[in-house]
Amino acid sequence: MGDERNEVSAITRLLRLFATIFTMTILSMGFSGMFLARHFYASDALSHGGIFGYDWSGLSFGSIVQVAGLSLALSFFAILLFSERFSAKVRFLPRAFLLYLATMFSVSIFAVAFGWFPLDNFITWISSALMTLVAFSIALALATLNSKQEAKRYNRLLANYKARRKAGEHS
Repeated sequence: MGDERNEVSAITRLLRLFATIFTMTILSMGFSGMFLARHFYASDALSHGGIFGYDWSGLSFGSIVQVAGLSLALSFFAILLFSERFSAKVRFLPRAFLLYLATMFSVSIFAVAFGWFPLDNFITWISSALMTLVAFSIALALATLNSKQEAKRYNRLLANYKARRKAGEHS
């Protein structure tokens, strides 16, 4: 079989991850963000502007471009942290925590740079951190579940392969 690997190029991984993160971010911000903004600081948000349109029509084109930039940054961090080149000895949970910190850093930079929400609104910043933590917890649980299911499948395939190979030796 040799040492041939079926690795996907880094740019392909970046583009795939970008598309995934961008889609999830737009959907989550579009639904939950508008709901929360309307119910918690609607009058203040209209005077401040931010990521949503002034008439509550949803995300503006400029906001979508900003989210695309954020998604690209998060994709870069995810590829950096979850590649074997980063550190093969670092386990999944510490990498996920580092990705959470990188996400909070990136979101904070974008929120300040583009005025997504008021800088002096402490509740908004805490809510953003908590919503991101909840989203990360759900994603971590789903990734762990998927990993365990794949491990079971691969162990079953390995057992079948060993059984066939052993049966082939005795023939």
